[in-house]
Amino acid sequence: MKNQKKILIVLAVAAVVLTALYFFVISPLITADDGTGDEETQKPLEDEIINEAGRVLLFPHYERAQIQAVEIYNSNGKYTVYRNAEDTFVLNGFESVSIDPTFLSSVIVGAGYPLTMSRIAENAEDLSEYGLDSEKDDPAWYRLKTVDGNEYKVYIGKMLVSNAGYYVRKDGSSSVYAVSNSLLDALLLGKENIVAKQFTPAISTTGVMNVSKFAVAKDGEPVASVRVLTEEEANDLGLTVRYQLVEPAGYNLNVTTYTSALEKFTSFEATSIAAVGISNSKLKKYGLDNPAYSVYFDYDGEECFLSISEKNEEGNYYVAAADKDIIAEVSGDKLDFLDLDVIRWVDQPVFMVNINEVAQIKIESDRVRETFNLEGEGQELVVTASSGYLPEVSNFRQFYKTLLCIYIQGYSELSDEEIKQIGKGEPRLVFTYTTRAGITTEYAFYDISERKDVCLINGKGGEFHFLYSHINKISSDCIKILNGIAVDSEDRN
Repeated sequence: MKNQKKILIVLAVAAVVLTALYFFVISPLITADDGTGDEETQKPLEDEIINEAGRVLLFPHYERAQIQAVEIYNSNGKYTVYRNAEDTFVLNGFESVSIDPTFLSSVIVGAGYPLTMSRIAENAEDLSEYGLDSEKDDPAWYRLKTVDGNEYKVYIGKMLVSNAGYYVRKDGSSSVYAVSNSLLDALLLGKENIVAKQFTPAISTTGVMNVSKFAVAKDGEPVASVRVLTEEEANDLGLTVRYQLVEPAGYNLNVTTYTSALEKFTSFEATSIAAVGISNSKLKKYGLDNPAYSVYFDYDGEECFLSISEKNEEGNYYVAAADKDIIAEVSGDKLDFLDLDVIRWVDQPVFMVNINEVAQIKIESDRVRETFNLEGEGQELVVTASSGYLPEVSNFRQFYKTLLCIYIQGYSELSDEEIKQIGKGEPRLVFTYTTRAGITTEYAFYDISERKDVCLINGKGGEFHFLYSHINKISSDCIKILNGIAVDSEDRN
């Protein structure tokens, strides 16, 4: 019984303490957190606007169609969005930049719908208490301009104790109000947030052929440069595809690598916009004063040039788009083609020409010298040697397959000077073809070891090596053609 009495006494004391804590500590904190109260108990002021729900607006509600401009100032800087002659909202000074429609809507709603949660003070004696003294506090603010000429400026002060919103006041008034985060958060961010994260032309999945030019460079040196040929140009060159690899010159494009790179630009979005307005200091800050990479393409007549940094610590790149005047941060997987070696952009076969577009083939080596003239196509193809001899066409087609099987094996590992010196020597074999449009291309192969040759295409190249046995087979199969011996393109004789 004594223990039970002791427990009852302890519980009674605890109840008294908790009651005292509530009335003298907790309750005052709750009622004094940010001064918001029931608006229905507040008498409207002369300049206040009361909506149908009895809520106070700082000024009339303006819809998007009624707004001419919104000027914003906060700790991130100052910017203005305005309605241009085309009835589109643009960023002042950066009119070529695309604006994010979702963020723009947040700005328009936040600035045009000044709905308050409550009036905090009718005539505040010390505006600094709320962070709203325009001279002492340097508060954030926005200015709304309407299409019919009205103008309103609202200061944004400290955050409420409850973190539910901010203290605000109209310019020229000392009345203080509370406005929710949902209306003001967008107005407290920088102009980088209003820029659309899709900042390059969006190449459609079916519009790859509309990219007329494409180039990628590393450390200022070209890695690959591509142009799309017209159907007539491709036919004149005898090419089976309409892509021409301009750099490195003379080789065929690896279409898989190329189209995979272009597909990155079907949805090429930044993770964030790092800066709006390119300057030397900003380029240096983001490692773009001496960019590690650059990418250029022309899509339907719209050019895009990107300067790209090394990867940052997060594995992303900083990308400067000069035409948009912005610097963006882009995920590393969006630009994974940047580190591909030159050889990945080049198709393995060095010769890929439609036989129906070839007028003449010339083979010159220390073993054989012969010229073949081709007329007709398909089943009507006629091949004539320089002596007037008519090789059997199906056998000649096997020889043609031998030419199509001249494959790049790897890098030659030669310096430019070494390639230049090799080109002054005597080639192992020269293979020349002329298309029916009269375009001639020469492949000159030079020995660099017992097993390897390099090729100069119209005097350029030498980056890659080829197997000596493949080059030697061309001479051997040419001799077989002239002697009426069956040629097997797959036989490595």
